[in-house]
Amino acid sequence: MADYSELKRRALALKSIGMTAPFSAEHNQAAIAYRCVSTHDIILALLAENERLEATKKALIVERSAQLEQLEPLRAEVEALRRDAARWKWLEGSADSATWEHIGYQAQMNRHLHVDAAMSKGGRADG
Repeated sequence: MADYSELKRRALALKSIGMTAPFSAEHNQAAIAYRCVSTHDIILALLAENERLEATKKALIVERSAQLEQLEPLRAEVEALRRDAARWKWLEGSADSATWEHIGYQAQMNRHLHVDAAMSKGGRADG
């Protein structure tokens, strides 16, 4: 944020002199000093601040886009982990020892397919 302390000092100096007529030379000098600094400096300071804010906004948009790109693979991973958890929770609760023996001899991928098929039928792992 811009430092407006000089502008504030000059505005307070002008205010302390007062705005009653007739204006003194001191008042006129303070008013001229205030207007000289305020008009150009305020405009330039506000423009500079707007430029800084715009740059910050653009940087935040880029950062947010990068975060969203990272989020999609994480969502897919979470969904896969949920399926695995459901698969093994179901198997643990429904399979008897013969089923475990049968499933245990299959390759990892076939084991998942077997459990998924049984889960989709709503039945037991052994068919």
